[in-house]
Amino acid sequence: MYLFLLQEVMEGYECKPRGRVILEQRPLVLQLTDPRFYEICNPNRKLSKGLMIVEPLQLLAGESNPEQLVAVAPNYAQFLNEKSELDGAYPPRVSRQMPYILDLLERDPETRQAVISIYGERDQHSSKDVPCTETLQFFVRNCKLELLINMRSSDAWLGVPYDLAQFCLLQLAVHAHLRKSGKICNDLELGTFTLIAGSSHLYKRDLEKAEQLIRESRLNDVQPKEIEEYPEILFSESQMYAQEVLDVWSGSPATIHLPNFFWNLSMDLRELPERVSSSSMVRTL
Repeated sequence: MYLFLLQEVMEGYECKPRGRVILEQRPLVLQLTDPRFYEICNPNRKLSKGLMIVEPLQLLAGESNPEQLVAVAPNYAQFLNEKSELDGAYPPRVSRQMPYILDLLERDPETRQAVISIYGERDQHSSKDVPCTETLQFFVRNCKLELLINMRSSDAWLGVPYDLAQFCLLQLAVHAHLRKSGKICNDLELGTFTLIAGSSHLYKRDLEKAEQLIRESRLNDVQPKEIEEYPEILFSESQMYAQEVLDVWSGSPATIHLPNFFWNLSMDLRELPERVSSSSMVRTL
């Protein structure tokens, strides 16, 4: 799926937003039929495991900690404002809206109003950190929890792998909460994860790396890898970062430790009926 995504974008339109050359496909739709298979496991694509741990933890905790992010991904420093904060940080925006969204889904499972807004009027000013994500929308259809992400801008090289990690794990967490409450249906299942990008793009500086990745993957006949080892990496290393935090769902002091919560999610990941790779889809409209 990821190699196909890169190929699609590399065949896109060349333009220069903010004077920086990009190749762009717009709009682009990426869909995972099973969000448990979110990790890009291509060994030729060197990703920051630290960032894939810290971003989801902060999103679920509802707390933005730029110092942690810079520690695992030094490039984050370029997006900090004069107060060493991230103007467009997702965690506080998501956590403030989550209690209402969960309550709404339990009261009216087939609602079309379970929308978390991230980008908004407050972001229409000069900033180093403008949110790329506009909205997250949850649906329950046929007793399955679906998540639809709308993004104004999606960097196929630097953004997509980490966006999949944090948003798919958020979907898993919401699914676990709703299953535990038992208010929607007897056996709520995981539904699709869909990302719609207004602009899916590659910066010219990353084009050669993307071409090399495709070349090496073809030479080495890279096959999709199942997500079996990743939970242990995620949940053991998260001990370094996780502390007692605000309870994401109710806003009250946390009664659970984040690593334990994540460990429970890892058990869901391992209880797959069949060890097969999830099908996925990328398409342009």
